[in-house]
Parts: sequence; structure tokens; C-alpha cells
Amino acid sequence: IYLYKIMKFYFFIPIFFLFTSKQDVNKKSIEYYFKQKGDSLNIKSYQFIKSNSTQFELDKCYASKNIFISDIELACNTYKKVLKTNKIPLDIFFEYLLPPIIYNEPIEEWREESSNELAYLSDKSFQEICDTLNYQIKDDYKFGEDNFSYLTIGWNALKNSKIGDCFHIAKLLVYQYRSLGIPASIDFIYGWGNSTGSHCWGVGYINGKMRPLMETQDNVTIYSPFILFENRQDIKKSIYRYPAKVFRKTFSFNNELLKLKEGLKVEDIPPILEDCKVTDVSTEYFLTVTIEIPNTTPNKLIYLSTYSNKWKTSVVPCYLKEGFVTFRNIKSDMLYMPTYYTKHKNIPCGNPFIVNSNGYCKELVPNEKVLEDIVIHYLYSLSIEYTYGLQHRTELPDNFISDLFNNKSRRRPINGDKYILCSWIQGKWRAISQCIATNNTLHFHHIPTNSLLILQDKSGTTIGRCFTYEKGELSWW
Repeated sequence: IYLYKIMKFYFFIPIFFLFTSKQDVNKKSIEYYFKQKGDSLNIKSYQFIKSNSTQFELDKCYASKNIFISDIELACNTYKKVLKTNKIPLDIFFEYLLPPIIYNEPIEEWREESSNELAYLSDKSFQEICDTLNYQIKDDYKFGEDNFSYLTIGWNALKNSKIGDCFHIAKLLVYQYRSLGIPASIDFIYGWGNSTGSHCWGVGYINGKMRPLMETQDNVTIYSPFILFENRQDIKKSIYRYPAKVFRKTFSFNNELLKLKEGLKVEDIPPILEDCKVTDVSTEYFLTVTIEIPNTTPNKLIYLSTYSNKWKTSVVPCYLKEGFVTFRNIKSDMLYMPTYYTKHKNIPCGNPFIVNSNGYCKELVPNEKVLEDIVIHYLYSLSIEYTYGLQHRTELPDNFISDLFNNKSRRRPINGDKYILCSWIQGKWRAISQCIATNNTLHFHHIPTNSLLILQDKSGTTIGRCFTYEKGELSWW
């Protein structure tokens, strides 16, 4: 047995060095190739990709060396052509035009294939390109569940699948924009702060800034990702949903996120820290505030979570000091919960609070000394109702959407059914009152003020979103 182990060890050594030396040869041959060509932009581009790639990503590049080299050359040549008519900073080129991959997909010859397919657009304006690709994807692509994760699906599979969600569609358009020399990326949120779910959209660099685009939408270059429904005749009847933060997919590493992630066990890393190739672009979309809150669990990394059927990590701390934690550039007029993350779970560790536009944090702690009666006419917020209407429009009456804004289609309490009112108390939803619906309305009596509340049906199933109640007004969060 001892002899076998020795033989096994010495057998492994040449294989190990063969593998590592092959990587070195690939790396050196690529560097040598670009140095021989003498093109400084090619050399800088390769160095940028190498310094911002994981070993896994580099292995993929070296395994497809010829495609990798060709992709860098094509990107650089495209950039040089575009510079004749558009001023694009070098850092924008590196980040949003050069990268051979977007997420974790295979290395493919997408740049050449896409530029050939879209050659008829090469001399068109940005607006014409946007409009053309927008109408094209409207006809060719439809929303639905794709069998491939948007993280791993590559160019060829993506363009042939013809079905996917907003992440698939945005990724497809990034390939196309980049192949035409337009720096592009994906902006996204981890979760809404006053609605449920997540979202992403494309962004393209035009006239000195990255502008949001949403393929399949009209007026693509003036798209706002936060308007769920726009009522141009009565702006008060428009529906908006907002996130705590907006992030942009980059190719370079975010060193602040890498530092936060250091030393964390895999089961203690929230989704917001899984991808450290992103940058915070919240200030490009809305007014933000910076806040400081007490650090109630000094041995844990504290995050801010928003409510999306459950508490979902949406904001990482920017820096810590004894007794306090600071969060930078967060959306105001939002509900937040301090949380920490452990064993793949988000754990609340403080009181929920609402931030106003001045950065003041109002904690929601039930005041049992001051009570109020609560009247509830509708079970769901207008944004939830509108989203429901869109998802089930083939099953609902034609006037369902328009009637929402006159409160005719909204779902109300069912007469005779029992409803339970719960309050967030000491880290849990706790039942505090119940009533039977009459006249499609709920009446709860003697409820502590300053409470964060939520409804449940008689079986204990949560209904809709959490809310606050003040001076007879119900506000959904």
C-alpha cells in the first residue's frame, strides 16, 4: 500500500506540471502574440481582461485561445472605428464593450456573427439602431420561462431560444449593441422595495452617459424602469415601483464588495455578494440618502433588507464603526429592515424603519399606549393588482386594467371570511386581532399605533404586502 501511494504521488506530479505548464504556455503565447503585433490597445485590453478574470474565466479563454484573441482584436477594431464619430472613454470601452463574456457563458464567436448579421445597421444612428433592434426582438422573442439560466446561456443558444425573461432579453441585446460598437450592459435590482419580484433592463452609452433601454417597450431610449403604468392624462394615477438600489453589471471586480466578502463562509454569503463584478448606479436613477444606524449585532455583518414576500437583502454596508453601521446612497421613502445573513437565511436583527428624504429613520415599534381603529377596503396594493392583471390578462375581462384606477376591479375582503391582522413584534409577525369581513371591508379595533402590519387569511396565509396606517391612511410597503 505504501509503495502504491508513492507511485500514485509521482504519477500525479508530471500531470500536474503538464496542466499548469499548458496554462503558462497559453498565457505566454497570447501575450507574445499581442506584443509581436505591437498594438498597444490590444495589449492593454488583454491585460485588463486577465487582471479582472477569475481562474475559471481565464481557463475558458485559454481553452479557446484563437477565439479569445480574435474577440479582443475585433473589439479593439470596432472601438477605433466608433471613435471617429463618437467619443467613448477608454474605461467605458474596457468595461462595457471589450469583455468576451457577460456572465458565466462559454466563449463564442458572437461578436463576429452578430456584427455580420447586423451589418445593415453599422452606419445608422443610435436611435435607429435601438428602434430596429427593439421592433425585431418584439417580433422574434416572447416572455416566458427558458430552460437555460441567463447566467450560463451563451450567444447561440440565446438567439435561438426565442423565449426568456427580462434578463435573457437584456443579455441578448447587450451582445448585439456591443457587436455594433455601442458600449452596453445590464442594470438590475435584487428586489423592489414597494412591490414583489426583481427586474433588469439594458443600458447603452450614448452622448456621454449610460442610458436605460428596455427592449420590447415603446420609446426605448426614454424608458423608465420604475413606471409600472403611465397615465399621461392623470399623472396621479400612474403606478411606480422602486428598489433600494440599482446595480450595473461590470467586468471588473468591485473591491468594496470583495473586502466585505472576505472570510465569510459560503452559507453566510447573501445573493447580493455572490457576484462582485457589479457597481452601484443608484444615484443615476433617483435621489438617495446616506444613513447611520446602531449596530445591534457587532459580531455580524449587517445589511438592509426590503420586503418581497419575505425580507430580502438589498443594501450592503459601506463602512462600520464602533456601535454603528453606515449605508450609502439608498432610496428614501422606503421601508427597510436591518438583517444579517447566516446558513443561507436572512435574519432580522433590529426594528423596521422608514427613511424620509432628509435621511431621518422612523422606527416602527408598536405604541400600545396610543391605539387606533383600522379600516381596510382593499387586500392588495395597486402595483400588485396591476401586475396581476398583466399576468392574467387573457383570463380577465377586457376592462380589468382600466377599472383598477376607478377601484372597480380591485380585490376586496370577501364577506363572511375571517381575516387576521399581524404586527411585526420582536422579530416576528404576530397575530394581534381578527375580524369577519362585512360590506367587503375589514374593521380592526384598538390597534397600537406606529405598527408595521400585514394581513393573513383564516389559514394563516399572508395576503399582499405589509403596510402602515396613519391618520386614516393606509400605506403599502
